[in-house]
Amino acid sequence: RHMWAVNAATRNFANRMIADELAMRKEDGTLKTYNILPEGKADVMTPIWIDGKRTFVEYADPFYARAVYGMEAALPGILGWFGKASKILRTGVTALPTFQAYQVFNDATRAAMISGVNHPFKLIGEIIGSFGTILKDPNDPIVKEMNRLGISGGYGHTAKEIADKMRRDRGMMATSLTQKAFDKAEKFAATSDMAQRRALFRRTLLETGGVEQADGSIIGGNKVLAMDRAMNIIHWQKRGTSNSVRVMTQIVPFMNAYIQGMDILIRSMRGEGISGRERKEAQFLFASTAVKLMVLSAAYAWAVSGDEEYQKLDDRLKVRSLIIPGTGIRIPVANEVAMLTKAIPELGWQYATRLDTNNPMDATKLRNEIARAFVDGLASPNLMPQGVRSEEHTSELQS
Repeated sequence: RHMWAVNAATRNFANRMIADELAMRKEDGTLKTYNILPEGKADVMTPIWIDGKRTFVEYADPFYARAVYGMEAALPGILGWFGKASKILRTGVTALPTFQAYQVFNDATRAAMISGVNHPFKLIGEIIGSFGTILKDPNDPIVKEMNRLGISGGYGHTAKEIADKMRRDRGMMATSLTQKAFDKAEKFAATSDMAQRRALFRRTLLETGGVEQADGSIIGGNKVLAMDRAMNIIHWQKRGTSNSVRVMTQIVPFMNAYIQGMDILIRSMRGEGISGRERKEAQFLFASTAVKLMVLSAAYAWAVSGDEEYQKLDDRLKVRSLIIPGTGIRIPVANEVAMLTKAIPELGWQYATRLDTNNPMDATKLRNEIARAFVDGLASPNLMPQGVRSEEHTSELQS
């Protein structure tokens, strides 16, 4: 929110300067402004904020207006409609309790590998525990402290969307029943995201000298590092300067999540992530955690290899999940984590143990399954905008 406020203010200041130089003026020399967008003049109008009020100024040349207003103005109606379709789908899926339970496990395994904490496996348990804490205790002292510091989950497409949400929260803006229901759904949809931030914030404070109090709050510890890790484990509003990427994240569901996830993974592998350590130390910690996860994956593959029901499952499902034989319980593993730490041990063990049996895995299939695991880990979401997808595609995404 701070970033959006600064960006919006800076952009508006530049737009005011351009308007003072190039926008049309009245006969008395003052700037010609409009409180509402005049009909038929959309191509030559741009909005600016003057004394806290949104107004419009007119340019003689429509290319000036396009340059000031930005790329999204070229197709405002279509992009806005695509963005709304994407947002409705995203919120509808992420607000499902089953998705939240699925996502909290995904986040836990991912955070263990990239967060840089001293005890990554403790962090996994704390993320799962934080999910329950947030749901049952609205006055949790850790969450209250994080909110005070501006650390929260959630996602906004535009500065106006975020500003309107803040106004609704503070009773400064009328809210319909539909909007209230949508806001509640979005708040619940952010629970798993907030769970990993809370656990990472808490674990960092404890590992840097913090002392937990009787009420659950923590005194001491490196709060700056804790804030940085909790905010940047996945930074929804960090989108760079590319207009095309900004538009893509607005109209394609889950594209922003994919880009942010790949960004933090690659930076962590290079020692430039959120660990707060020297580069070589950060790279060693990432590699050692990955190796530990690979060893655990190999041990797991050995433990379940004798189960007939498990052997009948699709190999892709085995790579992307931890399945408890005989229970039907499937614990998801983040795709990129599965790609790096589970695919080779899991499939290698399957290949070795199925040799000279009635159901062997040949070398070609082994290579294909490993390749598919890497594609699953690296591939982006469907690039088709949600607004033009068929019902079949939408149902597939929801499932």
